[in-house]
Amino acid sequence: TEEKPAEKPAGTPEKTEDKKKPSFLLRTSNFTQDGCKLTLPASDWEEGHPRKDTSYRLCAGTIHNAVGEIKLIDGKPYTFSLQSLFGKLASELWVMPCRSPTKRPIHHLSVNLIRTYKHINETYYAAKRRRKEENARGVYNGGADDEEMFYLTKEGETLADRYKVEGQIGKGSFGTVVSAHDTKTSTDVAIKIIKNHPKFTQQADVELNVLRAINKADTGSTSCCVKLLDTFMHKNHRMIVFEKLSYSLWDLIRNTRMNGVSLNLTKKFARQILRMLGLLKVANVIHCDLKPENILLCHPRRSAIRLIDFGSSCFADGRMYSYLQSRFYRAPEVVVGVPYDYAIDVWSAACILFEMHVGEPLFLVHDQFGLLKLMTHVLGPLPATMLERGKQTSSFFTKNDDGTFEMKKTLRGLRQSTKKSLEKTIEERMPKEKRKGEAGHSERDYAEFCDFLRGMLKYDGERFTPEQALEHPFLRDNPAGSSEGGGEGGGEGC
Repeated sequence: TEEKPAEKPAGTPEKTEDKKKPSFLLRTSNFTQDGCKLTLPASDWEEGHPRKDTSYRLCAGTIHNAVGEIKLIDGKPYTFSLQSLFGKLASELWVMPCRSPTKRPIHHLSVNLIRTYKHINETYYAAKRRRKEENARGVYNGGADDEEMFYLTKEGETLADRYKVEGQIGKGSFGTVVSAHDTKTSTDVAIKIIKNHPKFTQQADVELNVLRAINKADTGSTSCCVKLLDTFMHKNHRMIVFEKLSYSLWDLIRNTRMNGVSLNLTKKFARQILRMLGLLKVANVIHCDLKPENILLCHPRRSAIRLIDFGSSCFADGRMYSYLQSRFYRAPEVVVGVPYDYAIDVWSAACILFEMHVGEPLFLVHDQFGLLKLMTHVLGPLPATMLERGKQTSSFFTKNDDGTFEMKKTLRGLRQSTKKSLEKTIEERMPKEKRKGEAGHSERDYAEFCDFLRGMLKYDGERFTPEQALEHPFLRDNPAGSSEGGGEGGGEGC
């Protein structure tokens, strides 16, 4: 490119109002043409304030094809040659600022990678410090919330002129749970404090409707579902008061060092869980998230339990979600997208009871491909009638010309299925050797337990109902000479 000082031409350059276009619009009339050389007028650069030693891209026509590049030296425009770039002069030219090579992403992610990481860290921790300072100043919801709209609980504060907060029990995506003392009844309670967000408040209202429906259906007070005591609004947070319970079945498994509990205690839990599901069916409710963490002991030294967390629950005639249940306890109809009903809770219950005795989940996988793969290993292939109706079947299976279904190959699914300890049948995974000689752990007891689980894990319409499962021989009264034994907890009722 030949460069020489440019003369300032007459006339005012035409400007564009299109904000999406480059900063400078130049008409050919604004150039002085000398053969194949064009001079860029200084007046065309006044409004844009071009920077010294900055490159600008020259584009022709409305499609902005790049045809050349200009560089300003000492802030002055120079003449440039277009002879080798295109033959015919376009009716208009656009001048666009060029990005410096040191500003390109590839430069930041290669030569300046360490500097980039430092900048990211500085930005992240600066924002974190700022949020912490804002929380300390109480800038959210008049000082009641943190930046994520969780209620900032204070030990010793009194809610609704009645409940004295003692401390936080847990925290989840929905909000927090705190322990409190009811000064009116002199009892300890647990208060679920919902996040200050319309979405979570709306879901909390659904949970309240579910709990009220269960209470109405529970005429005999034997449901083993958590008791709803009170609810109120406090500083834009929905607060739900429950009876205070002990630790969960997951904590119980962990306390056994993942060895599981005896079949005798498993029977006690099974009877209560099935009664829970029977009552939910009467109330037209599907829990949708049955797992050990959501079943709590009433007392740490007794076997009475309560079902909690109805935040994901729905009424059977008003199903809200298609993706639900924790993965280890997710029913096959949920995975492939078949319309679900109360039976998905029975499936989850079977998975829980297996885990309670064995000490590890029946379907220990990392994704849904692995889950379906392991189900077919342990329980056999899913029926074609179910796969035909599944909205998500095509995500996991390929339909052959003869109408059969074949699971798609995925690396993660294949890797999960190669774990021999997981591919064993239910019978093969029973801890018979560990429990050998213990009362209530005979070959017959294990045969009945495995048959009981298989009945609750059947596919597509053949699964036990809670009522059928309660009548299974596994849950019959212990024969003479057999003891509940072990001292693992007495007192079955809630």
